[in-house]
Amino acid sequence: MAKSKTTKKGDQTYLYWMASWREAGKVRHVHLGSCRKVDREIALQKARKMKAGALGL
Repeated sequence: MAKSKTTKKGDQTYLYWMASWREAGKVRHVHLGSCRKVDREIALQKARKMKAGALGL
C-alpha cells in the first residue's frame, strides 16, 4: 500500500505492507510494517501467522 502525506517539504509517499481478512462478517486490516524495513517474505509469514491466530486455524 502507499500512503501520501503533505508536509512542509512537499508531498511524501510512504510504502507499507498490509493484510486483510474477514472476522465475524467484518473485514480486518492489519499493518505489517514498512517496505523499507520488512521484505515480502517476512511480511507474508507475519500475515499468515496473524491470520491463523485470529481465525483459530
